[in-house]
Amino acid sequence: MNIGQKLLERTNKVIYRSEDNQYLIKVFNHTMVPKSDVLQEATIQSRVEELNEILIPSVEEVFKIGDDWCIASKYIEGKTLDQLIEEEPSKLKEYMDKFVLLQIKMHSITASKLQTVHNLLGERINTLKGEVSASSRYELHLRLDSFNRDSKLVQLDYNLSNIVVTSDNKWYILDWAHARKGQPEADVALTYLNFMLEDKKDMAELYLKLYIKHSDIAKQVVNDYLPLLAAYKLSRGHLSEEQTKYLLSLTNIADYQ
Repeated sequence: MNIGQKLLERTNKVIYRSEDNQYLIKVFNHTMVPKSDVLQEATIQSRVEELNEILIPSVEEVFKIGDDWCIASKYIEGKTLDQLIEEEPSKLKEYMDKFVLLQIKMHSITASKLQTVHNLLGERINTLKGEVSASSRYELHLRLDSFNRDSKLVQLDYNLSNIVVTSDNKWYILDWAHARKGQPEADVALTYLNFMLEDKKDMAELYLKLYIKHSDIAKQVVNDYLPLLAAYKLSRGHLSEEQTKYLLSLTNIADYQ
């Protein structure tokens, strides 16, 4: 498989489109991303693909270039949803409505083979010893354990740039590296937080309003999940000073008990 055009470069990986335009290739920096993480990402995406209930790029090959492990997926030709909204701002409400309905469809799917959101969030809270007080971490664990367990498919990176709309109006969801099974409210809280961190408060509120309108979830449960997903975002790093301050204000819940 011949690597072609570079599409995106991040700290831990470079993303290419193959020369024949058939594949999207992620090349992971071996000094930052271990083989086990690459194989886990390919496994998660493959397991979601096997559910055969939503459109996602299929995993085609896992291979090495030098010391770097790579994942090749089918390349989906189209425009991301954030591109479409930028081009047609008058259709924001329409696009956001479809964005929400697709997420609700995803949340109706049982994904029993995936790892749990509960375990992921618990592990992430434990990494924040330098940022979040022991009392707040204790309260975060208590809150996490108070939630019911579910096995619904949650993507944990559901945002406008990860939706590609093809010329024949097929909607694909990209980037499944962090997907888990759990309560949909956790995924909703994270999508809402991502809008807020991008300084898109109006879009965040519109998104949440539409999700609650179209689903049978309570806004209070989403709000209860916000500190947990704020802790998750903090643990992943790559944040500005302002973003970090905002997330810390959500995670330091011991002061309000």
